Amino acid sequence: MSRLRDDGPIGFQTKSELVYDVLRQEIIRGDLPGGARLEQEELAERFEVSRQPLRLALNRLVSEQLVEWQPHRSATVAELSREGFEEFYVMRSALEAALSRVAAPSIDDAVVERLRGLVDEMRIAVTSGRLERFVQLDRQFHSALYEPSGYVHAQAEVARLRDLTDRYIYCYVANDDGALRSISEHDSLVDAAADNDGDRLATLMAAHVEQGAVTLRRIIAVEQPSAVEATA
Repeated sequence: MSRLRDDGPIGFQTKSELVYDVLRQEIIRGDLPGGARLEQEELAERFEVSRQPLRLALNRLVSEQLVEWQPHRSATVAELSREGFEEFYVMRSALEAALSRVAAPSIDDAVVERLRGLVDEMRIAVTSGRLERFVQLDRQFHSALYEPSGYVHAQAEVARLRDLTDRYIYCYVANDDGALRSISEHDSLVDAAADNDGDRLATLMAAHVEQGAVTLRRIIAVEQPSAVEATA
């Protein structure tokens, strides 16, 4: 278990940060499925923390739409739903395509090498069944691709959207050939980046994000048809 701190040096975790990190990963992986109740007394005992840091962690998860507070009831894990990702994926598609186009002319050999290395690590993660690691590497790949744009605020917004959609990304790569398809698309993105072709890179990026949305609609329709019908 990570070491705890209240106001200790950087590199340590506060109690609320530890609870947040562990619960967030368990929700993203599906260890805590949608609808699961998060009993505060049980969690406080599990993590050996008081109610205050626990509530701070839960409130942070609520802000990321991973947890819902039920009136007069315990907190529960939010259900996967079409309405839970549609708007975010529309925003991601537009913003990440724009960042790709702006970044392309400034992408040098060092960036391309970094991108190819991350894709190679993704292949290893898939082969070893480490999908959580794959999702982390995917975030690093996109971040490295957009950094040459110099658009700090746009990149921060993409990071925020990733926080809100990591659970759906994990769901996507964990189903069928989602991870392998994503790797193939990353290879094409790197090729366009190496050519400094902004238009092609932007087009491929928009298609890459939309492919994730298309697959998620299908997955959620199979797993939770009533939720999809309610948002159709």
